[in-house]
Amino acid sequence: MHGTILIADSHAGELGELRSLLRENGYTVEVVSTGKDALLAFADRRPDAVLVDVALADMDGVELCDRVKQADEARDVPVLFLGAGDDIQQRIDALDRGGIDFIPRPFAAAEVLARVKRQVTVANARLALQESAAKFRAATESAIDAIVSANARGLILSWNKAAVELFGYSEEEMLGESLTKIIPEHYRDAHNAGVERVGSGGRAHIIGSIVEIEGLHKNGHEIPVELSLTAWKLDGKRYFTGILRDIAERKEAEQRLKSVTESAIDAIVSSDASSTVVGWNRAAEEMFGWTAEDIVGKPLETIIPKRFHGPHKHGMDRVTNTGDSHVIGTTVELAAVHRDGQEFPIELSLSTWTVAADRYYTGIIRDISARKEAEDQLKEYADQLAAQHEELQRRHDELERSRHALEASFKQTQKLFSAMTDSMPGAILNGKYRLEEKIASGGFGVVYEGVQLSLERKVAVKLLRPPSQEDESTVLERFRREGVSTTRVKHPNAVSIIDLDITAGGFPYIVMEFLEGRTLSQLIKDEGALSIGLASRIMADVCGVLASAHQAGVVHRDIKPSNIFLVGDPQQPFVKVLDFGIAKLMDEPGLSSVTRTGQFVGTPSYMAPERLRPEAPETELSDIYAAGVVLYEALTGKLPIPPRKTLVQTIQAHMNSQPIPLTNICPEVPSELAGLVSRLLSRDLEDRPSASQLQAELLELADAPGAGESIPCVVTRRRVEPDEAATETWDDASETRPAAQS
Repeated sequence: MHGTILIADSHAGELGELRSLLRENGYTVEVVSTGKDALLAFADRRPDAVLVDVALADMDGVELCDRVKQADEARDVPVLFLGAGDDIQQRIDALDRGGIDFIPRPFAAAEVLARVKRQVTVANARLALQESAAKFRAATESAIDAIVSANARGLILSWNKAAVELFGYSEEEMLGESLTKIIPEHYRDAHNAGVERVGSGGRAHIIGSIVEIEGLHKNGHEIPVELSLTAWKLDGKRYFTGILRDIAERKEAEQRLKSVTESAIDAIVSSDASSTVVGWNRAAEEMFGWTAEDIVGKPLETIIPKRFHGPHKHGMDRVTNTGDSHVIGTTVELAAVHRDGQEFPIELSLSTWTVAADRYYTGIIRDISARKEAEDQLKEYADQLAAQHEELQRRHDELERSRHALEASFKQTQKLFSAMTDSMPGAILNGKYRLEEKIASGGFGVVYEGVQLSLERKVAVKLLRPPSQEDESTVLERFRREGVSTTRVKHPNAVSIIDLDITAGGFPYIVMEFLEGRTLSQLIKDEGALSIGLASRIMADVCGVLASAHQAGVVHRDIKPSNIFLVGDPQQPFVKVLDFGIAKLMDEPGLSSVTRTGQFVGTPSYMAPERLRPEAPETELSDIYAAGVVLYEALTGKLPIPPRKTLVQTIQAHMNSQPIPLTNICPEVPSELAGLVSRLLSRDLEDRPSASQLQAELLELADAPGAGESIPCVVTRRRVEPDEAATETWDDASETRPAAQS
């Protein structure tokens, strides 16, 4: 079927031959005799051609043609007029009003058929061309890339919306213009030469390939673009269509990537699926000795040891064929080859990527020669340590066996010493001193009431307890220091040392003046908090001793109520400071090493915070802090930092907690006294006064009005004796004393 023909002719009866001939040639023919019927038939079905009698009975044929052409879908339908051949004006009007042909009567049916065929064919071709053009325009307008067509002379024939956005020119501005309008100056000579070559029958060098060039924007700046060019012919003429993509962002990304790869400390190497090197950064040049110019384009096997060539090829084939890779996405340790032929160990992280269905590989490579060398050295060192550990373990086992033996021996010695001390009363030491009643025992010795035979006077004799873990020289050094430090302190309120010697049985002893009375600890326990006057006078006397000791270079290190002995009238006692046995001679710093490792010398509840830290500086200001604690306790019956259940907890409290302000315990305490106690207990050493300054301030407080009265304090639970907390963990803190001094 070639199409439908509508014939509107007042002489319909004369058209039998034409109708038959059209039908024989594959056309469907519909014949009407009036213009009205023709319009109805045309509206019912759109014919491929219309034959119209110029002189219809009900309307002029030209009028029918006008009315048919009013519909958009009918504008391209060919209208052929039938009329008298001798009426020239009629023929002119018909062709002028839209007729495509005029067939004069009488006509031959074969001629009419030929003319109909030609016009239907032309109309169909025109329609197809219009549809094709519409589809082409729709495609180009929806494309994200610029699509530009030009003829062989380089004149622009089409310009889509993406081209408007890319170059800034509208379609009206560019149609018919030369392509040089969007070509930078430095490309124009090459472009003109190409146009001339193509125009003379030559070939375009870039047709069928994709190239990166620059385009020229309307505002004058250049744009990096990717161009894909094709050529086509129409009616024997050559045309070109270019697809242009803005690659400014890609170029910027490539530049950023290049700056990253060039600044990377690791080598970054890329290859294509054929194992040809396509990327090589500066770090790779330094690592392998090849420049990018030397290596790009060469096989990747250039940097792979020969023994790995087979597995490498097998792996590349497997990834290409199956997509399966054992190393992509992981980090592996391999070996590589330097340009000089030397192998070195590397760490490789491999990734893969595709461009236009082509697979590429990128490896990040790190030279691990130094790390491997360090690992080998570390292994050697670990082996040595293991051997040394085994030897140390053997020695440790031997020492442990020796320790158990020593402990057993010490326990036996302690039992013997305890039994001996009970039987010592009546014994005479070195023909000079007779031991009588045992009056006290402590961590390092036993104290007896004795008699100095030459003068027949009472004395106190302290016999040293046998050592545990310490050697004999250390024990003797401790004992010597008690005598030396005490004799260096020349003050009436310091206990007097009479003699220092060793018994015939090898037991060191020290002889002191005998005192009768009780300790400040016992006084507070028996009678409670003291008045401001009494507490201040007692501590003023203690400070007098400390001032003398500090001037002589001696730090007491264990000022506490049990080391302050009160002789005579309880309301006006004579003060004696005891136990310089753990004093530190300030001009003999090495003597601090005689303490047992990891133990403190002193009583933690009275120790300044700085003394609780290893290697902390120790000065006479530590004694001032302890004096502040004793003054606080004498006034309140309580400690400023209450002792905890264990030694560790007590130490942590003193290191991390602030003392309870005196005003919290005794709200009515005089402000001068509260301020003084706060300065004495300050963690800042600069806040604490010297012993002589403190003595002067205490004497002023002792003489102040109302000093004879005790301060009303808040009642709390029974005072915990500091000696009751963890008494087995520090040196002289565990001594117990009767009413007489020890």
